[in-house]
Amino acid sequence: MPSHRVDKYLFGHHPVWTGRDIQALIGERATGGARAADLDVNPLGNRERTVWLNETDAQRAEIVLRYRLFTYHPDEMVTMMSLAQMHPGQGDLDPRMYQYGGLWVYPVGALLRVAGACG
Repeated sequence: MPSHRVDKYLFGHHPVWTGRDIQALIGERATGGARAADLDVNPLGNRERTVWLNETDAQRAEIVLRYRLFTYHPDEMVTMMSLAQMHPGQGDLDPRMYQYGGLWVYPVGALLRVAGACG
């Protein structure tokens, strides 16, 4: 899991942003609907020219979100994003893992639920 060890690379000598600061900069994450959990929210369009990815605080917050709040392993991150979008109480059991299936999401979710109940 991410830790404060990476803060020096993400923030340098600037104050470290809190999760609330990051959320305020990037806003609510679009969830729900038929959008796949592993789909890039803002893919690069034109690859013929230079694209600045860190020009604004909001763009920098997206980078920090990726490297500070997500797990380091892509499959873990996508699994957590998939679980976050599911709402079993409302009958929404679609893992939104269309690229390579999502059957493993259910036991992972059940294990996390049990672990949470155990503290």
